[in-house]
Amino acid sequence: MTVAASRSSIIVAKYLYVATLGIIAGALNVAAMTMSMGAVFAPLLADASGSFQFRIPLLAVPVMILGAAALALFFAAAMMILASFARTFKDGQSMVTPVYWLAILPIALGNAPDRHLTPGIALVPIANVAQMIQDAIRGSFAWPLIAEALLVLLAMVVLCLWLARRILRFEDHLLGSYDGSLWKFMKERLLPGRHAPARAGGGA
Repeated sequence: MTVAASRSSIIVAKYLYVATLGIIAGALNVAAMTMSMGAVFAPLLADASGSFQFRIPLLAVPVMILGAAALALFFAAAMMILASFARTFKDGQSMVTPVYWLAILPIALGNAPDRHLTPGIALVPIANVAQMIQDAIRGSFAWPLIAEALLVLLAMVVLCLWLARRILRFEDHLLGSYDGSLWKFMKERLLPGRHAPARAGGGA
């Protein structure tokens, strides 16, 4: 507030800080999985002769990194909105729990061995990228559907950032004096027919 930064600049700065760390962590996880997956599965899947070979297709690595980056961007945006209503670290942990719940089922859908990325699954956030990564590991690359899945998740990121921008229009939330959750805030101020008691004056 002392430098008159715009609300959009505040949101983007906070978001990019969290998202950058998430993307780095995702890329490191993909690298670790690529190097260690064969050694992990060898004792479980080796045949009677003891021979086992597991290789992730080289083309799958950039697809997996893109998927991990897209997931990091989405989770960072969703969690940033929820955690912005927290007053303590403990509150923040409990408020982002719904994001984990929403992620469990779509990721589980992507673990089915007989399922592949389809136009329908590509429209389901999180499940689309989970299935995309699994197909890539198996050497299946449906490029139009991969593009669709990534665009859907990026659209969700834009929607989250738009929602965050709308929330920061209210001075009491920006100053930390609002006492309530995201759900209460949306019901009281963002849903049609509701009017906030105090709105921000401008975009600065």
